[in-house]
Amino acid sequence: MPVSTSVYAPEELSEYLDIRRYATAEKILIDSDTREAYGVQYLRHGFPQLAYARKEIIISAGSFGSPTLLMKSGIGPQADLEAINIRVVANLPVGRNYRDHPILPLGVELLDTSQVYDYRLNLTASSMKEFLEQGIGPLTTVRGLSAQAFLASSKTVVAGFPDWSDIQIVFYFHDEKIFPDTRKIYCWVHLGRPTSIGSVKLDPNNINGPPLIDWNMLSHERDVDILLEGIEKALQVYENTTSFKLLGASYPDTPMYGCTEHQFRSKEYWKCYISNSVVSAGHSSGTCRMGNENDSNSVVNSKLKVIGVGNLRVIDASIMPVITNSNLQAAVLGIAEKGATSILEEHLRI
Repeated sequence: MPVSTSVYAPEELSEYLDIRRYATAEKILIDSDTREAYGVQYLRHGFPQLAYARKEIIISAGSFGSPTLLMKSGIGPQADLEAINIRVVANLPVGRNYRDHPILPLGVELLDTSQVYDYRLNLTASSMKEFLEQGIGPLTTVRGLSAQAFLASSKTVVAGFPDWSDIQIVFYFHDEKIFPDTRKIYCWVHLGRPTSIGSVKLDPNNINGPPLIDWNMLSHERDVDILLEGIEKALQVYENTTSFKLLGASYPDTPMYGCTEHQFRSKEYWKCYISNSVVSAGHSSGTCRMGNENDSNSVVNSKLKVIGVGNLRVIDASIMPVITNSNLQAAVLGIAEKGATSILEEHLRI
């Protein structure tokens, strides 16, 4: 069920919500004397438009869009804004706490592929009927997702947190866009609690264009070490469990291009593999960090209000001080509920 219809029925939404399609927010309008937000400047079909707020403005543009909009409105690191001639309204560390989950794919070959989901074979009228009427069969998988594992690395165990996982392994059936060769199953190894922190900044050559994103992934050796453990754990599942042995699972013996100078499957080989394979999980967060108003690292307070600017909140994953150790959706829904409650408490005095 879509999140929107699980909260409001469409007819209820239409009474309170005016959705402007083909519109892009350009700037938050802020009174220079009172430092209160009072409107939004936006483009619709390429034409400048204005919208004015009676109570407050809520930014929910995500971990790239929200900091970009704030900085274009004069809310951000003073030195960065002054360098591109933007008048500073509030000197806050917007964009300075970018968090994401580094992930890397690991695919294996199978001698017996009879148990493997393949949409070209399994997406049939009978499998669809089986799924719709009984809720069983190959179509119960989500894009071939078959299992997940949450593990604590040795570093986390030594630190005294054996139940706080920092490795997530997501097992999938074959996807030719990931491995267009003979590998019939694969997994994504996730780094659940990365130490490395990136940033999001305005492009000084085009502040209205896409922001400059520095993922800064794997800048801490600890992150690399934990991913190495994740690879080891995934290969243990594929090569040393009864189920996968019965299917003849094995990791291909052809080294990755660009890593052939290292001994195959050695620690140095896997480090090279990680540096050439790691990508973002798309779990962007942290760029408008929530925290104490006296904390110089905070952008919004516990009510999700932008510090030092009236009538302005940020409600999305960008307010997370640190990233969750798994997918963000549940946490983002919690942030939305928290924001909605704070708004109701203030304006309805409940």
